[in-house]
Amino acid sequence: VDECVQTPDICHQNANCTNTEGSYSCQCLKGYTGDGKLNCSDIDECTSPNVCIQNSQCSNTVGSYVCQCVVGYSGDGYSNCTDINECKQSYSVCHSLAKCSDTEGTFSCQCDSGFTGDGIVNCTDVDECSQSPSVCHQHAKCTNTIGSYSCQCNQGFLGDGIQDCAENRPPQFTTPRTVNAILNNDTKIQIMAVDPENQDMTFTLLLNGTLTTAQISKQLLTISNLKENGTVYVQVQDEMGAKNILILQVNAFKCPCVHNGKCYQNKTIVYPIQLSDYLCQCEDPYTGDRCEIRPNPCNELPCYPGLECSIAQNSEGFTCEECPTLFEGDGKQCALKPTEEKSSVVSEMTLTDQKWDDQLKTKTSKTYKNLASQLTVEIRKVYKDRVGFSYVIIKGF
Repeated sequence: VDECVQTPDICHQNANCTNTEGSYSCQCLKGYTGDGKLNCSDIDECTSPNVCIQNSQCSNTVGSYVCQCVVGYSGDGYSNCTDINECKQSYSVCHSLAKCSDTEGTFSCQCDSGFTGDGIVNCTDVDECSQSPSVCHQHAKCTNTIGSYSCQCNQGFLGDGIQDCAENRPPQFTTPRTVNAILNNDTKIQIMAVDPENQDMTFTLLLNGTLTTAQISKQLLTISNLKENGTVYVQVQDEMGAKNILILQVNAFKCPCVHNGKCYQNKTIVYPIQLSDYLCQCEDPYTGDRCEIRPNPCNELPCYPGLECSIAQNSEGFTCEECPTLFEGDGKQCALKPTEEKSSVVSEMTLTDQKWDDQLKTKTSKTYKNLASQLTVEIRKVYKDRVGFSYVIIKGF
């Protein structure tokens, strides 16, 4: 007899009936425990260890169980539960002004620098300028901006505004306060100054000076056609507004060049302090620092050999000694006067202490004139007291 067919409910509803020889057996279904006939109660698998994998949560069901990955993980819950990177989701999990950081099983949101809040729904601007102690230097002004702030040193101070705000010192002039200039000339003065903070400087000519022809371009001060002593006011200002004023005294002097020489400023002098800072352009034939040197025309031996040459007083010329007796001419040139009787002695001499020079071939050369003059003088010394002696003429060498 098959009891399982004859009596369908012979076993518990959560059990399987198995017919055997002369009998039957009842066995609870998987997930249940009991005798199978009268009792088959649900087994809570979640009470057993390691039913689900790590990062998975076990939930008991009637006759079974379910493994589900915990929040922050994804997978089937039975064999796989991997961390979810919330920061890479298609939607932002953090505030737009926050940074997302993924952690194991979760994430964190931190507001950007300059903002405060939970980082998820709230990130508000931090007013750094209201903090104590101040984020800026004591001599600086703080300006709050969205997510940040700025520090700017007060007027008259220089620095980053945070750690440093040093007093902005004005530029200092290195140009002397007194210069010398030449009357009726143009004077150029290089205005020099040094800024302690190495800032760029701007030079301006103030309008209350007494020299109305003064002009300034960058650092070059020009005074045109100076007529008198006077003062010039020059202002220098750096990038941060620090100023200084130079009161320049200009002393006018007469040009020290003589003999119609013209003064001009030495180009290597950036500011004339002494009269020696001016040079002279001399008219011919004068030379010298002040055109005071007049060349000696007698050095060119312009007179007839043997005649004395003298510089004319109060003149640029010269005079020659009169031609000797029996000669006529202006002293520069002398020739024998025509006479009915004349005699001459022609002789040659050898100069043992004189080295030959080809210039002696040319009667107009200085070498010829110089030697001829010396010989004429020396021969005259020997023969001048002899009766009948008239003059010496050097015919050539």
